[in-house]
Amino acid sequence: MNSLFNTNRLVYKSPEKLEKQIDPNSGSSEKIEKRKSTLPELGSSELEAVNASDKPTLIVLSATWCNGCAKAIKALENLEKEVGNDVNIFIHTQDLHENNSASLYEKMGIDHPKTLPMLLFKNPKETGFSSHINIPENIEGLSLFLDEKAGIKTKSLELAQKEKSEEAYKKMVDEDPETFMKEFKRIADKQFAEDLLFMVGHNIEKKGPFLLLMFHEQYQNKPYAKRILEVAAWNSSNTDFQGSLEYFRLYKDEPFAEDVLENAFRNASKSDKEVFVVWYFKLLKEREYSNELLESIAQDAESAKKIFEKYKFFLAKGYGDVEDLRVFAEYVKKTNPELVEEYKDLLI
Repeated sequence: MNSLFNTNRLVYKSPEKLEKQIDPNSGSSEKIEKRKSTLPELGSSELEAVNASDKPTLIVLSATWCNGCAKAIKALENLEKEVGNDVNIFIHTQDLHENNSASLYEKMGIDHPKTLPMLLFKNPKETGFSSHINIPENIEGLSLFLDEKAGIKTKSLELAQKEKSEEAYKKMVDEDPETFMKEFKRIADKQFAEDLLFMVGHNIEKKGPFLLLMFHEQYQNKPYAKRILEVAAWNSSNTDFQGSLEYFRLYKDEPFAEDVLENAFRNASKSDKEVFVVWYFKLLKEREYSNELLESIAQDAESAKKIFEKYKFFLAKGYGDVEDLRVFAEYVKKTNPELVEEYKDLLI
């Protein structure tokens, strides 16, 4: 049997062009045509080769229905052109592998991703994979990531790291704070660096509190860290349910954590509420306000039906917890018993 790897590059066949697909979770009948990727698909045999490889590995988890995955995949394709001899780069398109994804994730030691795209990284000196939901959407950002994780520098990174003036960094703080945060360690000894870091922290409302979550290690030892992070968490709880959950995991022991989490649950959009009933049910049930929220969601027949459909899809794939669905069905039964009857086979 031929090895998946030759002396320099991965041997693979690109998948055929994907047909038009429908997002199974969107409730929409809109068809979306997805482009073919030049990256190889990761399956069980490829994973075995990765585990035996002495090169770092990057894997982007995607799906044909994932509209937000295209930029991440394109950036990785560009990165592969520069470092393909030194790094294994794959794509794993979940819905092309039917039920095999669950087995593959178990072998990799990761949970089924609740957010796509997701980037996985494996250092050849380690056995496990690290997961990252905030994937840089350009080759410079991915190059910084690869340099930090594996010490591999690309030509794109060398160009990006040419000495910048203080004015250039000030402009970056305003226009591209994510890149500034990634470069902060490199300029931390410069006199102006701390002032600019403080500026980014206080731009969180305008630029997005999730940035602070991504780079919380840059702030955690600063005297102003707690205040900035608390403001970021509150802002996130008003606009970004997923971000709020990440803040809660990091700062759950802080005095403001529970209040922020409750605010996030109560301010979640209709679609986010449908998501957290499926994926964060146990976290919600531990809170004293869960009955109030679950009753309000269950009373909305449209939302309740979408939740049943999500459970139906994920349970068929081997994910989700039927016990959580049974608890939710008891709430639905009070106001929409016909829905519980319609989906009674799921509750068996």
